[in-house]
Amino acid sequence: MTSKRRTTTRTLRPLDARLPNPTPHFIGRQREVRAVVSCVKRAPLTIVQGPGGFGKTALVRFALHRHFKRETRATVVIDFRAPAPPVPVVVAAGLARALGIGAPTADGGPLDFAALEASILDTVETRHLWVVLDNFHNADAATADSFLTLIARHAHDSRWIATTRTEPRIPENVGQLVEVRAMPARALARLARVIHPRLRPALIRKLALAAHGSPWELLQLDPVTLGWGQNARTSPDALLPPGATELLTLLGQFERPLQLETLNHLGAAAKPSVALRLERRGLIERTTAGIRLHDCARKEFEASGGDANTAALAGALATTDDANAQIEALRLFAEGGDARAAAKLLDERGGRLIADGHAGDLLASLGISPPRGLQAWQLRLAVIVGDPAFLAAIDGTRLSTAEERLLFARGLFLRSEFAAASPLPWW
Repeated sequence: MTSKRRTTTRTLRPLDARLPNPTPHFIGRQREVRAVVSCVKRAPLTIVQGPGGFGKTALVRFALHRHFKRETRATVVIDFRAPAPPVPVVVAAGLARALGIGAPTADGGPLDFAALEASILDTVETRHLWVVLDNFHNADAATADSFLTLIARHAHDSRWIATTRTEPRIPENVGQLVEVRAMPARALARLARVIHPRLRPALIRKLALAAHGSPWELLQLDPVTLGWGQNARTSPDALLPPGATELLTLLGQFERPLQLETLNHLGAAAKPSVALRLERRGLIERTTAGIRLHDCARKEFEASGGDANTAALAGALATTDDANAQIEALRLFAEGGDARAAAKLLDERGGRLIADGHAGDLLASLGISPPRGLQAWQLRLAVIVGDPAFLAAIDGTRLSTAEERLLFARGLFLRSEFAAASPLPWW
């Protein structure tokens, strides 16, 4: 790593784009901390990989704040949540929002992926930024490894740290992988003493063993039942305050964070104090855009409420002014096969959402095979985003209007497939 440490001009970035402070009681993981620091000093790209609930994000926060305090002021966090648009689109939109420089698709024109990637790299390099790509296992699989390869090959002064549950295959990044595995029982016991300071040492040891190496799992254990000789792992609704189970089950149907007011409008009836208790237990995560279910809790609270209930939820979300809620409504409409409601939502809100940089989110919510009647919107969004997978899935010979065929041709030219445009029935 270059020895030059530049002072970066601080800008007023949205809170969810900033690197949060580490937990006040970060325990253990000293080997992993040293590995992260070494990797960050050595090369532009560091990948932190391990199972969910093992503390990858907490490790990155602690390592950067402890050893690169000045650089954390110029660190941008971009969180990946499925379904995700192509990686360059997510990163460009995240940087645009963080830096206040305008969304990459604001003009409604198609994106050239190569030019977009070069622009991303130039923006980050010239501003001397560091970027954390959190939950990168949710990234679009078709573009994830190629984007990380770009960073490993061409970044210089910038630093990129990706947290992921899967191990990317990046030959150019050999030696830059930090594996986060099960935490030793002794370290978990120290953490358990912080969480339960009044417990007897014997119970602390039992909790540490029952957590199976996971700090998140430790938060879900009930020392009372453990003391009775029962299974310490609490049931999904055990020890939860009134309204918590309903809130968690509702969150299990959504991918994006939603405001508590929106969730209560949908029938959650949860107080802010309830959300705070769930956050402390690690069952939900809070962002400036709202709250969402922790990935590790989805297997317990993710449940379908039936087609009628899903349609009602989507209809209610579509009437809000929140972009995340509208995008969630589109996903639910598309997955439920309600093309009419999805098209109505796009006709009424799509232009504004595209202008605000959500074209990729809308395209991902429609999916690769949307219901009949949404192909025109899929085409428009695919051309704006420049997503090769979605463009390849569209049969240009079946487009009904000259405007659609012309738009499709723009996508072909964008992909340099000039010969493919000639057979199209233009008139």
